Amino acid sequence: MKAFSTFYMLIIFSVSLVLTSCLEDVNVTDGACDAGTEYVDHNVTLDGGIEIEKAIYPLPAGNIVFYQDYGDTIKFIIYQTQKNICTKEHLKVDFFVLLTKDPPPSFKVTGEVVWSALFPSAKVTLDETVRSYNGGTQAGLKQVFGDKPAEVDCYLTLQFESQGSQLKNIAYLREYVSKMSIFYRYSKHTR
Repeated sequence: MKAFSTFYMLIIFSVSLVLTSCLEDVNVTDGACDAGTEYVDHNVTLDGGIEIEKAIYPLPAGNIVFYQDYGDTIKFIIYQTQKNICTKEHLKVDFFVLLTKDPPPSFKVTGEVVWSALFPSAKVTLDETVRSYNGGTQAGLKQVFGDKPAEVDCYLTLQFESQGSQLKNIAYLREYVSKMSIFYRYSKHTR
């Protein structure tokens, strides 16, 4: 009986040693390409000092809200460009809009990840929750970039019926929206 319990303890010790060594190996890697992991939280807070500009492409980088006027509809957009992304894992992007009060029924909020003009983008319509909108999507980049570093543009768009003029549209946006945010974590590509 004693030989059996010694043998049993030896097996448990061996299995735990193997499992522990596997867990340590997982922690040794730093991102899918072993080049590090980076977190990006692109926040635009709609206080009085934020820039709101007409969208003219290419869009300049920064904490700027861009607008596109379609006559009866207006779109406000923030975006973030990211380069040097490892293609060994999908890029997961979360979008968030914080409201100051309950939204009017005409709000439509979408997030989009664009990586090529030839392939369809990853789009999501954000769900309305208590005074906010949120949602996320994924982008598989290997099909376009192979083993090379990937580059994407992430867009968060808020659309509503025009209030009659650009000044009224901006005032309406500021009245309802407190913050717009794009968040993602990505593994860096090795160079």
